[in-house]
Amino acid sequence: MRYARREVSLDSQLDRELAAFREEIERFEKQLQKEEFRLGDIAQIRQKVRQLLPRLTAGRPATAERPTVSRMGQDTGELALSQAADAASSPMSSHEELLGDYYRRLVDTLREINPPDLAAERVVLKPEVFALRIESREVEAYRRVFGKAESDRELEQFLLEAAALRVRINEEAHDIAGLLDETSVTGDAIVFARARLTCRAADAYLWRFNHVLNDLMMGGDMAECRQVQLLRMRLMRDYSGLWLLAFKPLFKRHPAGTLA
Repeated sequence: MRYARREVSLDSQLDRELAAFREEIERFEKQLQKEEFRLGDIAQIRQKVRQLLPRLTAGRPATAERPTVSRMGQDTGELALSQAADAASSPMSSHEELLGDYYRRLVDTLREINPPDLAAERVVLKPEVFALRIESREVEAYRRVFGKAESDRELEQFLLEAAALRVRINEEAHDIAGLLDETSVTGDAIVFARARLTCRAADAYLWRFNHVLNDLMMGGDMAECRQVQLLRMRLMRDYSGLWLLAFKPLFKRHPAGTLA
């Protein structure tokens, strides 16, 4: 019983920290829009991400694809980081099953925008685009990936895939929140399994964002850094919301320690 109480306490503490972190991101997004931000603010949020991500990933059941400390008897943090970086840098074909439908929907929607050279800030306000909740920088990513102008295609493709991932995250969060039967408590519905798979992908993309931001900072491109930082925070905010919905039922069903 003592361990059960401790598990509930830790779960509640993580809930509170995630809620506070999402509020912090929302405040920072407003500062970004007004260009009232400091490099120290970015560093502080990045440090908070580093603290929260290991605790989020530690809440998953052990799988064959991703060994845990309890199964291997050793620290697997370096292995997890390597696997995440490899997954995030893979070409789109390796993410077809996960993101293919969402990616094509995003691309098809942006392709239909008229006039095609409409300012990105106005594109995101179009009803069909607004429903996808994407940013103007992601509209630019689409235009650079499918345009003829020279650009860092690898970066632009990554940003476009991350936008598609957010579309999937938000739809699955909406589906879970709309459940009114016993599966909303037990986590037995298929959408929960899909959401947990989505969370694993979000881990990989967040790690890739870290590498991208490091490169941009070293290159001194702070304007681009600010836009990419906003996209990373959008992903982290939506991901944390889905994680709470997808994994919280597991904490109620498993004894303390079995999810480590």
